[in-house]
Amino acid sequence: MDAEASVGNAVVTRTTFINASHNTTYGLELSLNQPLTKWWRLNASGAAYRNVIAVNTGTEADNRNFAYTARVNTTLTP
Repeated sequence: MDAEASVGNAVVTRTTFINASHNTTYGLELSLNQPLTKWWRLNASGAAYRNVIAVNTGTEADNRNFAYTARVNTTLTP
């Protein structure tokens, strides 16, 4: 938790830390390497994961998020 306060012309920042009760992360990654023709190859990959952080402070400070990536590449060989 960060807090800022102005004192005269100076800015004072106070930072405190709270230990998480538990952290859970799980995900999935897939990839494909497929020749389309003798001279053309397709590479595709994707990943998705979920992250859950819970705290024991009695506040609504829990954090849950979902992230994903996807890529497609082709290779041409003359």
